[in-house]
Amino acid sequence: MPQGEAGIMARIKSVRFQLKLNVCLVIFAFVFLGYKGITGMLDAEASIGELYGKGMQHSIRAGKILHELEIARSGLLLGFQHDPNSVFSDMHNHPLSNHVEASRASIKLLHDIIDSQILTSDLDSDERTQVNRLVSLLDKVTQEGFNPAIEALSQGDYQLSNRLLLQNINPLFKDITAQAQAFLDLQIAEAKASYLASEEAASLFIWLVAIFSGVAILIITASSVLIIRRVSLSVVQLEEAAVDIAAGDLTKRIVLDGQDEFAHIAGHVNHIAADFQQAVTNTHASTSRLASAAEQNAVVSTQTQRNVL
Repeated sequence: MPQGEAGIMARIKSVRFQLKLNVCLVIFAFVFLGYKGITGMLDAEASIGELYGKGMQHSIRAGKILHELEIARSGLLLGFQHDPNSVFSDMHNHPLSNHVEASRASIKLLHDIIDSQILTSDLDSDERTQVNRLVSLLDKVTQEGFNPAIEALSQGDYQLSNRLLLQNINPLFKDITAQAQAFLDLQIAEAKASYLASEEAASLFIWLVAIFSGVAILIITASSVLIIRRVSLSVVQLEEAAVDIAAGDLTKRIVLDGQDEFAHIAGHVNHIAADFQQAVTNTHASTSRLASAAEQNAVVSTQTQRNVL
């Protein structure tokens, strides 16, 4: 293996690198979970905002149209009570114009809701089709029913105004109510579809977070267990070897597989023990040679003394 690749592999197998990798995995897991949590909340906020800004607002506006239409029709009915031929005509303490103006204001307001709020909003093809039908019916009931009925009422022609109410306004009122209800049903269906989509997205998010969390915990736990076992085994072997060497067993050696820091430390300790053993062996050999030379010198000295005598 080339020296560069060997150096990279040695660095990867080191305990220091594995600890750093574990820390990076933990940080990445927290960052990913935080990111998914924030994006999930933002998506939920956008979904709720769209539901409120589009579906609910359209439903509210459709309800307002029906409300104003009912007020306009009620204004005509209340105006009929001002008919001099009615037994209730003398019981009113306000002029007929109050009901006439109320009906006109309601008709104007419901057309403003259609023109300025609903038609200018973001509508899909189905919604626009329903709205166009509603607009057509409102224009028809306004031109053929409310406008001539209000005009006749303001001029005191109660009979004509009542006829227009019965023949033109009431039948169209039923059609308008049905069309508005169809528009509301469409909004409800879209809201339900949006809710189901949000629920599916939330379920997918939960599963994704759960799977990622499980995998991250599994990897981090497995890596931590391997590091702990490696460190524990290495420390125990180093301690046992150090105790034996300190007790005088210079033949003791530490055997650790791998290329991490503990294997390097074991190699250095073994090298120190081998050098110390070699030094002790050399010292013993030198001492033996000195003792042998001293013994020989003693023998020579004894023989020399005998020869002199």
